Amino acid sequence: MNVGLYFCECGETYVSDTPYKAVRCLECQSVLKIENKPTSKQISMFRKEQLKQLWNLFENLTHDPSTEGITESFLVWQSTTNRFVIWLWFGEKLGQDFIDLPGRLVWKSHGITSNDKCYCGETVSAGQECYSNLSNGKVLCMNCGKRKMIDLWLYLGYENPWINQANDPFFTRKSFRIFESVEALIKEFECGTWSLGQAFVYKNLVFINQVDGGDEWLTIKDYCPFDSITFRAVPANSGPAFIRKLLKHKIEQESGPDYHNPVIQSFL
Repeated sequence: MNVGLYFCECGETYVSDTPYKAVRCLECQSVLKIENKPTSKQISMFRKEQLKQLWNLFENLTHDPSTEGITESFLVWQSTTNRFVIWLWFGEKLGQDFIDLPGRLVWKSHGITSNDKCYCGETVSAGQECYSNLSNGKVLCMNCGKRKMIDLWLYLGYENPWINQANDPFFTRKSFRIFESVEALIKEFECGTWSLGQAFVYKNLVFINQVDGGDEWLTIKDYCPFDSITFRAVPANSGPAFIRKLLKHKIEQESGPDYHNPVIQSFL
């Protein structure tokens, strides 16, 4: 990938969208040559603003949708690397600031107040179902929004210490099943045990099973994981009402699931 990376002995680092052969350090005036094969130690030196710049470059990389592998090398990662490995690296470096890179996507069931245009070129009419990116104010059509949202849900699943262990089958885009009615969704929960990483989607809610053969579902609304639910504990005949209550849940004040807690992390 064409990107200029420069590292100075004084500790300064530089990222350029244009790969110049050499630049001068602004702090000590040393001449720095471009680094084509950075080390893990070197890329750990990037500042937050530089990480955000690198993310913008990373988003332009193409990938194989069947494997999620990138098609060319990026920083220390070779081609074919699962792109969510790189997402997790950005997430580790940026912490809670990471979510603003892919964006705080929310589903707008009643659309927006005036016509707008998705980045794909499709016009999103006022009142039409769509997605809104709260991080940058952009509007996405339903097709682009669903694709971006599942990307985000995949990342949140890979970030989960239990879901990322799924291997029979692996946790992939194929793990997601979309339901058109709340009754159909509840019927599936009542059917019995499900494999680790199985994911059910209803509107802007997603439930991802965290226990192989179990019933412990990481629950996400839009961009925010906010609960872990055992549906066997939901009283009989109240499942649809429970789901509708989740749809009304306010996520603005959520800080993330318990496994983000550093005390819990120390046990993992």
